[in-house]
Amino acid sequence: MLKFSEIYMKSSNEQLQKRGFADDEFEKGFKTASYHELLIWLNDPIPVKRTVAARRLGRLQNINSVEPLCIALEKEKALYCKLEICNTLILFGKDAVPHLIGRLGKVANKQYKAPPKKKFGKKSYPLPHDIFARTLMKMSGGVLPELCAVLDSDNTVQMSEAIDAVGYICFYDTQKRPDVAQLLYRCYQKYIDNNLLKWKLIRAMSAFYEMLPFLENQYQQLKNGELRQEAERSISIIKSKL
Repeated sequence: MLKFSEIYMKSSNEQLQKRGFADDEFEKGFKTASYHELLIWLNDPIPVKRTVAARRLGRLQNINSVEPLCIALEKEKALYCKLEICNTLILFGKDAVPHLIGRLGKVANKQYKAPPKKKFGKKSYPLPHDIFARTLMKMSGGVLPELCAVLDSDNTVQMSEAIDAVGYICFYDTQKRPDVAQLLYRCYQKYIDNNLLKWKLIRAMSAFYEMLPFLENQYQQLKNGELRQEAERSISIIKSKL
């Protein structure tokens, strides 16, 4: 008779596999899979096979894998499969960036549609809701030129998610980027009637100490409660770093 601990471990392993968790030992059973088979496995009904496919495609570094990986990420639901696909796309670096940017704001329905009423109470910078913005964010400062180009465009759907990635990268980056701060300011003035973009831009400005006077001025002038709340938070964060 199985002990409770053995039953629990078996149950836990099954749950992990349903979510796509595949350890190195499991992966060994698929080491002979061809490149073509790995591409097919990205759509396999078994989550762990999708995870293995993404991981091994990352090792092969075939540029033609980027688009299939992005398509797979668009519909992936299993947590570990999703993480593995994101990690693999990050490995492709600049080659993956156009594919990721082109999908900003298009996948799932978790993006903000309006400024939330609930205040984000932590001092950290929140993770972007958009899965492609989150993947770009993990590529760090090297993708800022491409993200800033989105902010200079007229595509407000992509822009909304790109702001999140820019804000996150700059918040944790030690390099001073006054040009990015100025770009955020120009976007704010350009979209003065778009409360969602303004809210996101105010949050992103928390990464730049030079934006403190502007934020303090906006805090006094803004009538919208959610925007004032975010301005107050950004002001507090900047002051804590001075």
